[in-house]
Amino acid sequence: MQMMAGAVAYDTGRTYNFPRFFYMHDIVQDAAKFILDDSFGENTSRVGLVAFGGPSETTPSTQSLLWTQDFSNDPTVISESLLDHPATMPHQFTDYTAGIKGAGQLISARDSNPDPTYKNRKTFIFFLSDGAPKPLGSAVNEALTLKNKGASIYSIGMFLDTANFPNAQTTLKAISSNNKMYEASNAAKLEECIVEALEDAMRNFPIQDSVLEDTLSEHFTFETGNVSDATASAGSVSIAGDKISWDLDGCKTGEIHTLTIRVKLSDASK
Repeated sequence: MQMMAGAVAYDTGRTYNFPRFFYMHDIVQDAAKFILDDSFGENTSRVGLVAFGGPSETTPSTQSLLWTQDFSNDPTVISESLLDHPATMPHQFTDYTAGIKGAGQLISARDSNPDPTYKNRKTFIFFLSDGAPKPLGSAVNEALTLKNKGASIYSIGMFLDTANFPNAQTTLKAISSNNKMYEASNAAKLEECIVEALEDAMRNFPIQDSVLEDTLSEHFTFETGNVSDATASAGSVSIAGDKISWDLDGCKTGEIHTLTIRVKLSDASK
């Protein structure tokens, strides 16, 4: 799995004990650590970062892209990248298009990497913003391009002033893969939104390199010995003698999958 998080600070005149930018950094850093957890010893996930802004309506998206961090499986690299870019500034508009394009650039660079561990990876984009979208942006079309390439996008609205900028919620929903915006009205709620978005992403995470195998006992044989003796709700099945293999590649973790087999009793006396 690969995750990209976008961050931008926007000043709506509200009073906070700490700048929201620091909240954003802490949350992104914690989310990255969660994704990069090596509890299974495989160290297969990667995280990339995209920061974007947009001082005015006419600022080109190329200038609104503040900085990026290439995909890495090292939490220290992500943490140091966030620490290296602590400064931000109030923006009149938020160029969602710049953020989506920045994500696309990281994906393209990853796909051109000769390292085989970067190939054929499922990509999740967690799109965080606390600002009104730039009126003339084409974020929805840019997001559609990435979704058509297999990326899943989850939108999180952080301290959004939806009363004055109702198009922010509409746009964030439109660029997402599930037509949903996780709304965070405060720092505590932001943590909840991140967890919810991560859970939704993991629930839809495709299974890879997982095969369920079983062998019939001596008292049973398959009805015909052919693959037609098995019906799977997803994945592929093979039968060899008294052994059945169910390849779950492509199945989603949050769904229930079933395998039905047809067998006959080989010796009714036992």
